Amino acid sequence: MGLKMPYKRTVRQLRDGSYSNSGNSGYIKHSNYANSPEKYIRSFLLIQNDIQKIFEYVEPVDKNKRSYSYRIHELFIRVCIEVETNCKAILRENGYTRKKEKY
Repeated sequence: MGLKMPYKRTVRQLRDGSYSNSGNSGYIKHSNYANSPEKYIRSFLLIQNDIQKIFEYVEPVDKNKRSYSYRIHELFIRVCIEVETNCKAILRENGYTRKKEKY
């Protein structure tokens, strides 16, 4: 079963089994891949930077699973918001519409 169309904002393996095709992932830069992809990348980089700062103080090991701080809490909230935002953008850019429920 093949895909009928290339879906926007999704990553799929290429025919050679890789994801980058030896660095030739130009489809990501194509304007049809995503609307304003830079804002999602910027958010990811900020989150990545923040988690690296947290790891300077809290070692990511099992004995620290119960560690808590307001910065960790803030990071969890921001990550959840970004995941939700990306999921909504994937659905919207691929033409998904909600079906009206009948009562």
